[in-house]
Amino acid sequence: MVFYDQGNVASACRAWWMTKLFGHEKTQIIHGGLRAWQQQNLPVEQGTGAEHAPQTYHPRTEYSRIAGLGDMLEHVRLQNRPILDARSADRFYGMAPEPRAGVKSGHMPGARNIPYKTVMDENGFFLPAAQLETMFLHAGVTATTHPITTCGSGMTAAVLSVALELAGFTSNALYDGSWAEWGSTPNTPITTDTTHD
Repeated sequence: MVFYDQGNVASACRAWWMTKLFGHEKTQIIHGGLRAWQQQNLPVEQGTGAEHAPQTYHPRTEYSRIAGLGDMLEHVRLQNRPILDARSADRFYGMAPEPRAGVKSGHMPGARNIPYKTVMDENGFFLPAAQLETMFLHAGVTATTHPITTCGSGMTAAVLSVALELAGFTSNALYDGSWAEWGSTPNTPITTDTTHD
């Protein structure tokens, strides 16, 4: 499967992550999306897509690729895996209100802020693998730490998940509930501390 979007890289990355979650290993993203494809004068078409006969689908869920609220409560308590938050610094540090009503501001204790746009260049391409690796190493990721990505709703976290894979950190998970769940669940630990980075 090949995914692309029209500029919101998070959509293609989320689709990539979902298919990986359900066991599809031959999954790719067009680097730079539709815009990059068209800039290289590659063919496009319009109209109705090809029809295919329905088939029975048998997922092979890779549960190591997803984290739930219970998992995250444990990881925050133990501080045993790097948690990488893709939201903007203003939202991460609680300086900007959350866009969803009833969701508290701040971040999970011990989480590191890597706004998703920082893993990409100004043209919407992912940074080179070596540069991504350095960024993630600085955030506490190693080959054995199994990082978890998160964001506001589980979309831009997938951008970090793709960047981790490009950097060679293929054992990673995504917290699907992300801040929308964490920030609205009573008694979840929340901080606005700026000393961790």
